Amino acid sequence: MHLKRFIIILVTQLVHLDAETCEAGEYKIDNKCCPTCNAGFRLIIKQPCTDRKNTVCGCVQGYFCIGGSDCDNCWKHTVSPPGFMVLQPGTEISDTKFVPCPPRTFSTAFMSLTCSPWSNCSEQGLVEKNAGTATSDVICVKSDHRGMIGIAVGIPVGIIVIGIVIGIVFHRKGRPAMAEAQERQNIDYAQVQNKGPEPTHPVQETAVNSGELASNNV
Repeated sequence: MHLKRFIIILVTQLVHLDAETCEAGEYKIDNKCCPTCNAGFRLIIKQPCTDRKNTVCGCVQGYFCIGGSDCDNCWKHTVSPPGFMVLQPGTEISDTKFVPCPPRTFSTAFMSLTCSPWSNCSEQGLVEKNAGTATSDVICVKSDHRGMIGIAVGIPVGIIVIGIVIGIVFHRKGRPAMAEAQERQNIDYAQVQNKGPEPTHPVQETAVNSGELASNNV
């Protein structure tokens, strides 16, 4: 009697469990409720749950797990910008690893795996117009020899012309002073001419001369 009652109760409980629905955030598989992977967090089911282990979640393509082994959330892989090169693309459990381009190299694209060296203008028979940067190459142009010759000739000629102009300016400034000095000299000379010769005074005879005359008269 007791055994029969026990069997009835057990069957009733099994039927009740089988008819039981899963809670929110769970899904039913083989009459078992298993936690689901939240699609809102970019999660997907990698391995469904079993009698021995729970559901294993992973991230959709382009995202990586930040919840450790449980993986309860996903972040998007960082995109390497121009001027950098990728050392390791992002995986399911790690973000993208990238570093700046080494000196004298550049990259122009996102997620560049390498950086290109700057162009050498002199090897191409050209001259450098603009220096390179981490995101752009050196700009090389043809050398304008005629322009260089024009500059080389123009600078000395310009200096000579400036010297001549300065000389003319100083010469013109000095001419009024010279004319004034010459005019003063002419005036002084005219004044001397108008005065005439200076008067001469008669020379008085000395006693010696008188004695000589007296002796001569005797």
